[in-house]
Amino acid sequence: MNRYVFFLLFELVCVISAQQQNIKQMAAETLSELKRLFADQKGWTEVQNFDGIKLEERFEPKYQRIIRRLTAEQPDVPVARVVSVLLYKPEEQQKFHKSIDFFNVVKAEQPDVPVARVVSVLLYKPEEQQKFHKSIDFFNVVKKIDNRIRITHGQITPKTSTGGLLETRDDVTLQAWDYDANTGSFYVGYQSVENNIPIPQGAKRVHSDPTGFRITRLNGGKGTHLMWLANIDVRVPENIPPQVFEIFARANMIEYVNNLFQYIRSSRT
Repeated sequence: MNRYVFFLLFELVCVISAQQQNIKQMAAETLSELKRLFADQKGWTEVQNFDGIKLEERFEPKYQRIIRRLTAEQPDVPVARVVSVLLYKPEEQQKFHKSIDFFNVVKAEQPDVPVARVVSVLLYKPEEQQKFHKSIDFFNVVKKIDNRIRITHGQITPKTSTGGLLETRDDVTLQAWDYDANTGSFYVGYQSVENNIPIPQGAKRVHSDPTGFRITRLNGGKGTHLMWLANIDVRVPENIPPQVFEIFARANMIEYVNNLFQYIRSSRT
């Protein structure tokens, strides 16, 4: 190998290393911002509370949009299983959410849903999401940075809760996760990234600012306490009144979480 080729290869390695460092820095910033949004308890208005799932909204000045927070508790759904579906096997989402071509604060408490199972679905087996989220058209891991960070490309065509009014959407996203030993919480964060991946024909690309999940054991037991914060510019079509879209957006979040928990319960091994 001559010196010219050696220096070219060395420069390429340096560029790749710098890119990965930039991605890791972005992942850290995404998770930090997600934790800030979860921790900020001011200004939330409850808009729906039904069957153990609470949905809240507030205007976030930093992003100049309404963000949503869903909370649910499931005593029989393991945290590990939820994380697996959301992060490591996102394709499973199509099995329970019919609208996923791609991946969307809600609070949910499920005493019968183990944390381990939730973590498994969100982190380790994200492909499972296609099994319960039928709106997912596809979900691809574009690049794996390390065991906690990756770049993904997904597409969603809403098929149920939006009544078919929203067209196909895609997003290229940085996904990262972290575990807070002090609180026993898993954080799964998402953030749109610049890329050269072409937009699929007929799709509209959305933009996600720091968005994601916080998953903890329910009262220290086997169940799951899940919070989902949605902070996304979904590019609502001009022909859809904002009030109508808000109804669809709320319904979609609740439907997704209900389907996730039902899928985990039905797929126990």
